[in-house]
Amino acid sequence: MSDNSIANEFLDSIINLGIQGFGMLPSANKVAEIHAKNALNSEEAINSVIASRSGYASITGFITGTASLVTLPISIPASLFCCYGLGANTASAIALIERLRSRHGCGANFYFIIDLRRGWGRGFY
Repeated sequence: MSDNSIANEFLDSIINLGIQGFGMLPSANKVAEIHAKNALNSEEAINSVIASRSGYASITGFITGTASLVTLPISIPASLFCCYGLGANTASAIALIERLRSRHGCGANFYFIIDLRRGWGRGFY
């Protein structure tokens, strides 16, 4: 197995955890559900997702950055997990909100790719 395929599998598993949720990070379905329920329209829901995920990213960045002062070999993968996992979670939640709005519009493309690849999110819409 090449180093490139190992890295790709590692990043793929991180993105999967970000989409499906892990520990304190809720699944993208749950994030989209919460923000869509509390918003008047999809743009407001998307702005709410971005604002909340940005705050979450700054907190996790501070924690992993502080940890790197002590344990660099552990904090680099943790920081990578937070960055990629949270990015996948945010992008998936936004795609799900767009999916609700347009059903078959261009905003649903990311959702369909993930859905075909992973088989998640079928119960949300």
